[in-house]
Amino acid sequence: MACLLHQNESQLSHGITVLLQSAYQRIFIPVFMLFIVVFGVTLNGAGVVDFFKSRLPKTPLNINIVHLFSLNVVLGLTQQVMNTIGFFHPNRGGWVLGNRVCDLYMFCNTIFNALIVNTHGVLALNRTWAIMHPFSYRRLNTKTLSLQVIAGLWIYVLLVTLPLWLMDVIAYRKPVETSGCILNSAAQPVYNTVVVLLISTLPVVVVWVAFVAVIVYKIRRRTILRIRPVHSGGSGTGNGDPAGSTIGVRRRLAKERQSWNFLIMTLLTVAVTVCYGPRTILNALRSFTSISWSSDVQMTTGVLISCQVVVDPVLLMLTLKRLHRI
Repeated sequence: MACLLHQNESQLSHGITVLLQSAYQRIFIPVFMLFIVVFGVTLNGAGVVDFFKSRLPKTPLNINIVHLFSLNVVLGLTQQVMNTIGFFHPNRGGWVLGNRVCDLYMFCNTIFNALIVNTHGVLALNRTWAIMHPFSYRRLNTKTLSLQVIAGLWIYVLLVTLPLWLMDVIAYRKPVETSGCILNSAAQPVYNTVVVLLISTLPVVVVWVAFVAVIVYKIRRRTILRIRPVHSGGSGTGNGDPAGSTIGVRRRLAKERQSWNFLIMTLLTVAVTVCYGPRTILNALRSFTSISWSSDVQMTTGVLISCQVVVDPVLLMLTLKRLHRI
């Protein structure tokens, strides 16, 4: 009798687990993805419109951030819209939109996701430069340089990732009606691993290393200033010397720029860690170990990556109008 009760409890527990998983996959995820698409496109689109309506200053940093917002809009209107349709469609075991739409889906999933995460890496390096070498940053970082970096980023991402997508389209794609619209990574294991490391893992590591380097730099700088305090210099300041006042204003503005630079870098690091950190760790473990992950874990990491479309503008829109000073 006790054995029968235990078996019934086990079956009930299994049934509840299956029911919760079904609700998670068929109700929560589709509704959440719809929210991501609507709010992500709206918020990023607002940032792009503000920039091109000249309500935001055309600084080199703003150019990079608006490039990020533009990529988010394109990704939201393409890959994420198709993702949401797939989640809501009852035939979730396959792909119902056809091979050509799958080609577009995989192109956007491969190329634009790569561009977005690598743009975060570029922004992290940009903020590191601004914080650790502010004078050379303000002298050398121009709008032209920002546009050249963006163009170089596009060339780099396309050269690395486009062949992977193209070979999948031409030779390795499994039937989408039964297997779904996914990259057949098993057919190109070495190349897929290289792309994951260069395109997905490296920029996240760059963001983390850059943030740690800035923290170490700030700690060392505070220690040096504590040992050798900077004097305002001379009795002219005490006599109301205009030059002394100008120096004081410049120091105050420099300190404010440093604070805003560090705030932006912190926000970007939080965004990357929350959205890309779990998938980065998962990819690293999957590439170098034999650990297998459930579909729910993989789906959750994919949803977190989708969240960056909303996280980016929420974290950065409040700072954009202050960026003309930095």
